[in-house]
Amino acid sequence: GNIVKIFHDPSDRVGYWEGRITPMAGATLLATCWAHGWSSDRDLPNHYSLSHDGGMSWGAPLASPVMGQTGWPLWLGDAQIAFVYNRRQDPVGVRAQIAKISAERWDTVFDAEVWTPENRAASSISKNDYAVTGFQFGAPSAIRLDEGHVMVVYWCVENARAGINWSMMALRW
Repeated sequence: GNIVKIFHDPSDRVGYWEGRITPMAGATLLATCWAHGWSSDRDLPNHYSLSHDGGMSWGAPLASPVMGQTGWPLWLGDAQIAFVYNRRQDPVGVRAQIAKISAERWDTVFDAEVWTPENRAASSISKNDYAVTGFQFGAPSAIRLDEGHVMVVYWCVENARAGINWSMMALRW
């Protein structure tokens, strides 16, 4: 089959990881990913791209205002999405955001904590040290249960034990 590139930097200055896609209205798809600057060896804002033809072609990657890592977009209707994501810098934890996506703009409507680890120390990923064993949370995902609720699922460490938690996000329009 055909391979379609969504996030790619031909200059190799930016690395893109852990992409996720959510359908929006019509043939529009929204893709999000964690972005990392190779020369600075630092995370960049989460990036996103839109496709208006069902994924056959994608716009250039754009930086969102979200300073996170792994994320999960979920279309809420119209141009609004929920975006749940890991944040490894202060404030550390799993976070959720409501944003409005229009043309080439990501406008944050609301951003809040979903879950905070016992150890709130900031951490990062670098070329020489993939410190995943020191992380206490990760891999958030989201599903809309009804018009007013989104379930956010993530792994976490509590009381020195790793497990899977969920938190409910109430939507108030």
